Amino acid sequence: MADFNAEGLKSNWIKSKACVNCKKRKIVRFSNAFVFQPSSSYSEMRLGYSAMRTLLTFHEFSRLRVCRIWAVDGTKAGRQVFLCRYPPRPTSAEQIAGVEARIRSLSRSPHRAPTPLPPTVQDLPPPVLEELVVIFLRRPSQLGFFLDSAANATPALRTALCVCAIHYARSTSNNSAGQQLDKEYEALYLARALRATADALAPLPPSSRPQSLSPYAEQTGADTILHTIQAHVLLATYFFRNVRPLEGKYHLGAAVGLVLGAGMHRRPGRRSPGDHQRSDAFWAVYTLDCCWMTVDASTSNFTSEIQGQVDIPWPRENAHGPSGMGTITAFLNSHSVTGVTPHALHAKAAILFERASRLIQAYHPNMPPADLNSFLLAFTNIDTVIQQFRQLIPQQPRNHAQLLVYVLAGVAAIQLHNPFVGEANTSRQRAISAARDVVTALANVPRDGTDSSALVVDPIMGVLLLTTGQALITAILFARKPGRRTGPAGHRQSWSRDGHRDDEAALRAALDQLLEIMRAFAVGCKLMATHLRTLKDVYRGALG
Repeated sequence: MADFNAEGLKSNWIKSKACVNCKKRKIVRFSNAFVFQPSSSYSEMRLGYSAMRTLLTFHEFSRLRVCRIWAVDGTKAGRQVFLCRYPPRPTSAEQIAGVEARIRSLSRSPHRAPTPLPPTVQDLPPPVLEELVVIFLRRPSQLGFFLDSAANATPALRTALCVCAIHYARSTSNNSAGQQLDKEYEALYLARALRATADALAPLPPSSRPQSLSPYAEQTGADTILHTIQAHVLLATYFFRNVRPLEGKYHLGAAVGLVLGAGMHRRPGRRSPGDHQRSDAFWAVYTLDCCWMTVDASTSNFTSEIQGQVDIPWPRENAHGPSGMGTITAFLNSHSVTGVTPHALHAKAAILFERASRLIQAYHPNMPPADLNSFLLAFTNIDTVIQQFRQLIPQQPRNHAQLLVYVLAGVAAIQLHNPFVGEANTSRQRAISAARDVVTALANVPRDGTDSSALVVDPIMGVLLLTTGQALITAILFARKPGRRTGPAGHRQSWSRDGHRDDEAALRAALDQLLEIMRAFAVGCKLMATHLRTLKDVYRGALG
C-alpha cells in the first residue's frame, strides 16, 4: 500500500482513478495529532473514518461533501478511501488552530463516548419496548416521523425510534418513579442511537464493496438512505425538544446532506413505487430546516438556488406544479393550486414562517432607497400570500396537525408586522388579530382531560407561543398609550379610561390563557418549559 501523508500521494497511486478535486486538493491535517491514512484492512479503515467524523466540529462536518472513492490497487485487492472537501479551499494556520481549539473545548459532542450508566440498567424487555414504539407511532408527527411504517428498520432507525418512544412515554407519564426509571433507559438507548446513526452509512465490508464511485450507489439501498434520514430527523427533533440545539443542528445538517446528495429535491427521471417516500423525506427535512434555522437567524442549509430547483410534488400528493416553475417558487408567487394535504400545508406554513422571519431580519430603519423599495415589494408579496394561506386552512383546528399549521401561519403574520406595530395601524391590527387567533385556536382544540398524550406537541410550538405572548405584551403596552386611535375623519381620538381598561383586560386575559396552555404543554418538554419561564419574566418586567 502506498504511503500517504499531508504532503501528497506517492507516485504509485493510480491517478487515473481520482477525481479532479482530489488531484487538486490539500489533505486536511489537524497539526501532528491527526493524520488520516488509507488502510489495507477494513477494520482500520472504519476506525479512521469514525475518528475523523468524531473529531470534526459541527461546522466542519456540515461542509464536508462527497465522498468515498473506491480505488483498487493494480496488483492487490487492497483499496484506499479518501474524504475530500468540496469545494476545495485553502486552510490557513489560524483556521487549523481555531479548529484544534474548538475540538479541545467541546465538552459534549454528538458522537463522543457515552457516560457510563449504572450497572443496574439493562435492556427493556422486547415486548415492553415494542409496545412503547407502537404507542409512539400512533402520534408520529409530534416528534418527526414521516415514513409510512417502521417495518424492517435499520439499526439506526430502530434505536432512534426506541429513544423517541421512551421519551414520549416519559412525557405522558404521571408516575415520577416510572419517569426516573425511563430516564435511565432513555440515556442508554440514546447512546446506542448515536453510535448506530454515526455508522449507518459506514463503508461496507470488502465482500460487499460497491462497484460504483457514487456514495449513494444502489448497493447501499434506498431504504438504508431513507431510514438514515428518518433517524437523523428523529434525533434532531429530540435534541431540539430537550434544549440541545447544537446537537439538533448537527443531525439536521446530516439529514440535509443526505436528501440533497441523493437528489430527493429533484423529480426522478423515471417513476417508481418509492417516489412518494423520497418526497416525504425531503419535505420533512426542509420543513425542519425552515423552522429551526430561522429561530436563531442561522443561515439556511438550503440555498436560494437549491430552493428554486425543487420540482417534486408536495408531500403525500402526486400532482406537479406549473411546468417550468419550481414547487416552492410557484407557491410564493401564488401560482400553486396543489398542496392541500396536512403534510403539504405544514410545509407551506413553515415556508411562510421562514420567509417572513428572514425578510424582517434583513430590515433596518435606515435602508437605502433602492433596498427599501425591494423590501416593500417583498413585504407586500409575502403578506398577500400569508393572508391567502390563512384563509385557506381550517379556521377551527381539530387536531395537532391542523393546530401546528394554524399557529405557524399566525406567527408568520406576527413576525412580518411586529416591527411596525408602533407606526402602522394595519400592521398593529394584523399582529394583534393573529395573536388572538392563535390563542383562540389553542383553547378550542379538543383535548381529552384523561389523555396526557394530547399535550405532546411539536417542539417548535414553544418558539411560536413565545412569539405570540410577546406580541400580546406589546399590544398591552401600546394600549396604555393615550391618543392612539384614529377617527373616521382622520382625527386622533383619546381613549377613555374605561376603554383602556377594557382593551387591556381582554389582552391580559388572552395572555393569561396562553400561559396556562404553555404550562400544560411544558410537562415533559424542556424547551416549552424554558420559553414559559422566559415569557413569565417578560410579562413581569413589562407589565408588573
